[in-house]
Amino acid sequence: MNHQGTINMKTPRLLLRQLSFSDADAMFFGWANDLEVTRYLSWKPHGSVEETKRIISYWMSQYEDPKFYLWGIQLVTGQLIGTISIHTIQDTFLRGEIGYALAKKYWNKGYVTEAARAVIDYAFSMIGFNRIEAHHSLDNVTSGKVMEKCGMQYEGTLRAYYKSNRGFEDSKMYSIVKRDWELKNQ
Repeated sequence: MNHQGTINMKTPRLLLRQLSFSDADAMFFGWANDLEVTRYLSWKPHGSVEETKRIISYWMSQYEDPKFYLWGIQLVTGQLIGTISIHTIQDTFLRGEIGYALAKKYWNKGYVTEAARAVIDYAFSMIGFNRIEAHHSLDNVTSGKVMEKCGMQYEGTLRAYYKSNRGFEDSKMYSIVKRDWELKNQ
C-alpha cells in the first residue's frame, strides 16, 4: 500500500482535516462527553476538556505516521462536528476498518455519509486498500444505513464482536471491496 496519512480533503459541505488543540472544546462539548453519542463506541465518554486535549495531543503525534488516518469532520462554515478514521489496518490483506463519531446535533443530515464516501474514495484511489469494512451494534440501525449509503454490503452478524460502553455487542458487518467501488465509479 502507498500510505499517505491524514491529508486534508474537501467535499461539497465538509472539510476533513487533522485535529489540533484548538479543537478540544468543540470535540468535548460536541460529542466526546455525550453519553448518547458514545453509547455504542468502544471508548468511554471524556470526563473533561483536559482529557480531550490529551487524546488530541496523542493523535497529533500520530499524524507523522503515514499509516495513521483520523480526520476531524468540519463544516465548510467552520464548525467541527465529529471525527472519522481508518483503523485496524492489515497491510498484508490490504484492508482497514472505518469508524466515526458525530455530534448529536448533526445526526441525520448526511454528514457522516459524505465524509465516509470521501474516506473510502481516498482509501481505494490513493492508498491501495482492497477492502474497507465497518460494523455496528445491532441496536444502532442508523449507522448501518450510513454504511449502505456508502456502497457497503451487509455480510453477516458477528456475535460479541466488540465491547462498547454497554458491554459486549453483537455486530452487523459491512464492507465495500475495490472492484465494487470501481464499478460504482465508472
